[in-house]
Amino acid sequence: MFFAAGNVLHATWQRRAHELREWVIAARTADQLRSTLPETSYFAGVS
Repeated sequence: MFFAAGNVLHATWQRRAHELREWVIAARTADQLRSTLPETSYFAGVS
């Protein structure tokens, strides 16, 4: 009984950690896009 609850808890924790990692990657990607956007719009305006 205790081990079964531990396994469920562990699986839930792993899923949460995976979701958190995906959020961090998405946030980093958004930051990179945001940092390159001004340059892109600037060059688009120049050309």
